[in-house]
Amino acid sequence: MPADFLKDVTKLAVEPFGIVGGVHYVGNSNVSAHLVETSEGHILMDTAFGRTVELLCHSITKLGFALTDIKLIIGTHGHEDHVGGHAEMKRRTGAQLLLGRGDVNTVEKGTPMTCAEHTYGLTDFATFAVDRPLDRGDIVLLGEKAFAVHSTPGHTPGTISLTWTERDEDGRERLVGAFGGPGAWTLGHEEQGYAAGPVEFGKSLEYLQTLPVEVWLGVHPGQNDTFGKYERLKAGEKPNPFIDPEGWKAFIRRIKEQHRERSGGSE
Repeated sequence: MPADFLKDVTKLAVEPFGIVGGVHYVGNSNVSAHLVETSEGHILMDTAFGRTVELLCHSITKLGFALTDIKLIIGTHGHEDHVGGHAEMKRRTGAQLLLGRGDVNTVEKGTPMTCAEHTYGLTDFATFAVDRPLDRGDIVLLGEKAFAVHSTPGHTPGTISLTWTERDEDGRERLVGAFGGPGAWTLGHEEQGYAAGPVEFGKSLEYLQTLPVEVWLGVHPGQNDTFGKYERLKAGEKPNPFIDPEGWKAFIRRIKEQHRERSGGSE
């Protein structure tokens, strides 16, 4: 049986909005999805649940974008709440599907590591073929945008994080970034995670601390106070509240400390 919050997904609907430059929030109240504009089509980062695809499409078109202008769909990791809509969005957009190599088997075979059934009570994970597996150091190019792929395993074997630049309201370049899998709840659970997860998670956190991210996007809106920052942006706050380099640093530090405590003081 689906988790309670998935029984009526219309209650998850939120208004889509711009964040900075060509970055737009098109997710729902539970899971983030971001559309990034380029001169040669657009990139969609995560698709949320299969059951929320209609909400996703409504948000995209409400902002004035055509679904067929989406050329690439990048998944941050292979869980139902982030890639559950990939198969249907592939059908609607014709976009290429990109995912960290370590999660390809998970989504192509629909293994328990999608967490669809165990975590969300869903037995209908829509498997899909990955058009381009992503590895550490890859660069995803579309139009004038170049997305750097950072392999950050832990939450899942194939979790990736992304960074790229956007211009803010004053024309200044800002480094935008998203940590693809901050959740440590999978660590140590065979049905949800994998044996090397805790060690790799610690290494990923050390690496992420070195990235000078200025605009950080949460893969869930609560991670970076997405909606609170949007309210401040609407109210005219300057500079743009999504420009939050100290918040990024504090976020990674907090997760790192929680992981240290969870692993008994060692990583």
